[in-house]
Amino acid sequence: MRCLRCGYCCVKYPVVILDEDAEEEDGIRASIKPGGEACKHLSVVTEKGVQIAHCGIHDVPEYEQTPCAEFDQIGAPDAPCRIGHAITEGRFGYLFDLLAYVEGGKKDESC
Repeated sequence: MRCLRCGYCCVKYPVVILDEDAEEEDGIRASIKPGGEACKHLSVVTEKGVQIAHCGIHDVPEYEQTPCAEFDQIGAPDAPCRIGHAITEGRFGYLFDLLAYVEGGKKDESC
């Protein structure tokens, strides 16, 4: 799956994230990020005039051991993420407001 970097998964899903402040277990320092809260490694950058999600740890070796790296969908390995495509095309009736979660500290209580 090719991530479209909309940030939806980085906010909506409760996942295990790399966390330098957590206790080390099996050689990894990690904690559980609650659903509805932005991942602490998430920021927003602008590329070619478009705001996209930026993962601050995507390039560290430990990233490959996280659920984020293993997240996939049924289909071709290079197919675009279906959730990201729906969000970036406005098919949910709204565009996911990534900045509200990352910079505004907004939480989604529906998660």
